[in-house]
Amino acid sequence: MKRPFLISLIPFLIFLLSSCFTSRTDRTLALAGRMDLQDRIALYEEEAEKTGDFKLYYNLAYSYIQAGKLEDAERIADDALLLFPDNYRMLSLKAYAARENGNLAEYEKALIKILKQVPADMEKRKLLMELYFKTGFTKKAEGQAYSILYYYPDDEDALFILSFKDGFYSLLGPGKEIRKLLEAEIPLPEKLFETEIGKRRAFKAPVI
Repeated sequence: MKRPFLISLIPFLIFLLSSCFTSRTDRTLALAGRMDLQDRIALYEEEAEKTGDFKLYYNLAYSYIQAGKLEDAERIADDALLLFPDNYRMLSLKAYAARENGNLAEYEKALIKILKQVPADMEKRKLLMELYFKTGFTKKAEGQAYSILYYYPDDEDALFILSFKDGFYSLLGPGKEIRKLLEAEIPLPEKLFETEIGKRRAFKAPVI
């Protein structure tokens, strides 16, 4: 008779522990909101380690970004992803921190993981296409462009990327956003890639 009784208690205990956990996190978040940035980071560090709560890890990583400590933000994102594998929000934060930190290999990995979960996430797919294009990985950029056109056949940015492979695509309209990105100065580690951006800017589609 005792066994069924104990089994019936399990859902109640789970609910009770979950309520206490949430309550502690909410109190931490409320307290942190009244602190300056450095004290907030210290509190999040302590509580995230104790509770393992996703909200605290996310807020901690975001606070590190606010403080300009991008390596720490990446570190916390990696720690959180061990507990919450392939979490979309944390992967997005990791991608941002890695990009701003110049860690392009990790930036690429985070974007790829996101797109495995949500193939139709055009914002992330365009970021990956831009990364490949600006770092000289033309074939990979074209692959992303074709994937974008699968969902949006008239996407200007994808058509612009493909115009360098086939002049026909340039007749369908240049991608304004990609052109803006090409004009912007984006620091890239010198040893990672060789680019041909100058040649691509000078490219003109053949007149048919």
